[in-house]
Amino acid sequence: MLVVLFDSSDIYLCYLSSLLGFTALNHTDGILLKLNISQWQSQGKYMNFFAEFDESIVVLTPKQRLDHADTEKFQRTLAPYLRQCNAKGPAILLDMSGVPYVSSIGLRILMLAAKQVKSQGGHLVISGLQPAVKEVFEISGFDHLFRLFCSRARALAQLEAEMVGVTA
Repeated sequence: MLVVLFDSSDIYLCYLSSLLGFTALNHTDGILLKLNISQWQSQGKYMNFFAEFDESIVVLTPKQRLDHADTEKFQRTLAPYLRQCNAKGPAILLDMSGVPYVSSIGLRILMLAAKQVKSQGGHLVISGLQPAVKEVFEISGFDHLFRLFCSRARALAQLEAEMVGVTA
């Protein structure tokens, strides 16, 4: 499994750097591109975000609240993955275990993401909702909009089973 880490000073892109439109560089430990984005971070354009890849699934793990202050960053960070999530591209598992709060604008971003992925023929599922966020999903009806899984492992198992059926 390949890993991408968005942190406060750097983005490390492994293998699927083309997903974000960059050219990968060959290194002895594999294909890795380190792009310094400290100037972008200082402008607050991207969210703390962790992503893991395999051939058919991208696991995205945001690590902060989805409220008015952070939803634009979340949307901007999520956008390149959503563009690739179609019938032939990787499915997305959004692991929300690191998100303690979701506001109505955060729900709107998630709804738009679901709509985009559905129109492209892709798969987007959510796992690991914290209790307060799960309650917001239930009250707002978002538990019917998304396929929700209590754990990342269960979501991955289900997606992997579905992706085998698609590629076979």
